[in-house]
Order: sequence, then C-alpha cells, then structure tokens
Amino acid sequence: MKAVILAAGKGSRLFPVTKAIAKPLLPLANRMTMEYAFDQLKACGITEICVVVGENEQEMRSALGDGAQFGVSLSFALQDKPLGLAHAVGCAEEFCGGESFALYLGDAIYSGSLAPHVWLTARSSSWLKSRRIPSRIGRLPASTFLVQKSGLESTG
Repeated sequence: MKAVILAAGKGSRLFPVTKAIAKPLLPLANRMTMEYAFDQLKACGITEICVVVGENEQEMRSALGDGAQFGVSLSFALQDKPLGLAHAVGCAEEFCGGESFALYLGDAIYSGSLAPHVWLTARSSSWLKSRRIPSRIGRLPASTFLVQKSGLESTG
C-alpha cells in the first residue's frame, strides 16, 4: 500500500510564521511536523509516499529530498491551484496508479498508532473508490470525483 500526504496549504492561520517556513515543516519537539507523519506511516508498513505540495514546492523538496533520511521513498505531486482536498488527492492520481492508498494530512499529529485502522481498512470488502464523472449541472473541474462505497453512490 502507498500513502498520499496532503501538504499544499498555505498555513494562513499561522501567518506570519508560515511566511518563513511551510506549515508541514514547522518544528514540534525539535522535529518537523512531517516526520511524525512518516513515523505513523512506517509503523503501518508504508514507505512509498507521495507528498502533494503547492506554492511551497521548492521548500518542501529541499527539506525532504527523496525521503531516504526519514526511511521512506518520497515522490511529489503539484497542486497548482488551491481547489480543496479532493482536488489535492486527484493530483496524486498518477502516483497511486489505481491502487489503494492511505491518506494523511501533512499537518496532523496523532497520539495513537494508526496501524490497526489501516490494517482493518486494507482487509475490508467495502473500499472507497473514486472515478471521474461528468457533470449534470455544467462544466466541473477534471478532478471532480464520484465516491462509491458498497454500491452506494454520492458526489462529494
């Protein structure tokens, strides 16, 4: 299984601090916030990770590199316009290659292990899947998806 970490936001609620450093790179207890994400994902057995970046792309690439120093393999996908979380996930579509993936928010820190939840979800028969859909109300961005679970459909 692979993982996608969403880290394209501007961190505007933390201005002026995030004018100097991208929010996912902010230190917490002498470690970058993203390092906590890497630790959680490695504990789940996931080391192949795509980080979705925005205007912070160069700063994120410089700080994280290929991920080797964190024990992971990193790829990057660019979200060139801030069009929401679903759009950001769509930016990593090529990386995921139609396979299952874990989604992690780049500024999230969890106190407990996520491994039991990833393990249960990976073995569940009711996976969430996304596919592109045409709009009935006009033209929608290419990243508009249909979420399908256990045969029920809804747009989101």
